[in-house]
Amino acid sequence: MEKSEKDSLSSREAVKGLIRAAEADLLDIESKILELSRLRQEKRESIASLKELIAPIHTVHAELLVEIFQMASAEAIFWLDPVLVVSQVCAQWRWLVCKTPLLWAGDLELDFERPPCASYLHMAKTFLERSAPLPIPISVKSAPSHTSPLFQYALSLAPRWKSLRFQSSDISGLLPLAGDALENLESVHLTERRYLTASVDVFLGASRLRTVTLDVWGILCFPMPWSQLVHLNIKDPYSLSAQTCLNILLQCKHATLRLRFNSGSEHGRVNSDLVYATIMPFFARLALPALTTLEIHGPTASSGTFWSSRDFTSFQLRCPNIRSLELGGYQIPVSDFASILESSEQLVELRLTFCFSGADLVHSVLKLLQFRSDAPPKVPRLERMYMEPLFVRALDASVLLKTINSRWWSDEQLAAMSAPPPVARWKVFEIVRHGSDQPHRRQFLERLEKLRREGLQVDLK
Repeated sequence: MEKSEKDSLSSREAVKGLIRAAEADLLDIESKILELSRLRQEKRESIASLKELIAPIHTVHAELLVEIFQMASAEAIFWLDPVLVVSQVCAQWRWLVCKTPLLWAGDLELDFERPPCASYLHMAKTFLERSAPLPIPISVKSAPSHTSPLFQYALSLAPRWKSLRFQSSDISGLLPLAGDALENLESVHLTERRYLTASVDVFLGASRLRTVTLDVWGILCFPMPWSQLVHLNIKDPYSLSAQTCLNILLQCKHATLRLRFNSGSEHGRVNSDLVYATIMPFFARLALPALTTLEIHGPTASSGTFWSSRDFTSFQLRCPNIRSLELGGYQIPVSDFASILESSEQLVELRLTFCFSGADLVHSVLKLLQFRSDAPPKVPRLERMYMEPLFVRALDASVLLKTINSRWWSDEQLAAMSAPPPVARWKVFEIVRHGSDQPHRRQFLERLEKLRREGLQVDLK
């Protein structure tokens, strides 16, 4: 019995010894695994670093990278976000971004609603410095303090301003600018909500200024180099008389004209006599042979006649190059609309908003636009037609299709013609009807779909 116990104890010790040896081997193996894992990770990192050295991105020229960064910036809600992101990718990209003024020359809004803190001032100055020496768009929001370091710094960069958007209740901060300081300025948008006692004439010396938008009280306090403007938009609800506007426009030799007339009203009713007396004689003295775009908006009225072709058509004859015409708010008799079309040989785009009430009038207008081989063509260059009538829930599908088909040929049909048609074919034909629940027949819808496949942008909303 004693021998058996001794043999058993000896066997147990032997097993424990084997376990200890196996555990030691396991620890050694795990240690080797850890070392091998470390070596494997080092090799992986080394391989990745070597591959990174020959990655295709390193063969992309800096100019192409900058163009890609620009495209990302153009697609963003705020242009600066992609610039900041790509500058954090690697040292090379950061250097490239910081040394490319083009990426920092986006519209910078300087907000003076609250006194700018030191970090905001530093950030704004950094952006402006990195964009140098390129011209820059500047937006000023709220009234700046004339002693503000940031505003004074922005004024010192006036020779680099490409565009200026000044939305403030105190625009007099621009007065210290020298007349020749705005040498690169191309566009100005001023909003001023108080009368000035001094004239802001700093823009008279801006030789490159072409686009001006004035939403101000007291237009005469903002003299501009009118004769060189190409785009002009004026809103002055208090002091802009028809005569003042006329005096300005007579100096505009090249401007794209956009006029918005707000008629007087009494007890919620539009005063048609005032509209006629204010608007129609306005055109009698204008001759703008370089005019290509004309937009006129008046009262949106549901009844009454607020339009006469007498002065307007003679004005059209003195402006023979109008290619885009937009009329809104005037109830235009069909006979007067016919006169407008007959005097619009160069017209390419026509937009009519709230100019016709009821389906019968709209049908008459559409018939005027139909090309007939047995009659001289009206508006032979017309390609784009947009109409938004009043109180029209349903339209005659046959009239619509006849109007469209009379000025539409597929590419195959045009290629088979021995001579081009006397009128241009439609590119866009769109009619918007408010509250329309008109069901269309399947044949009509199939025809519209076929026209879309052939390339016409047609829509009946």
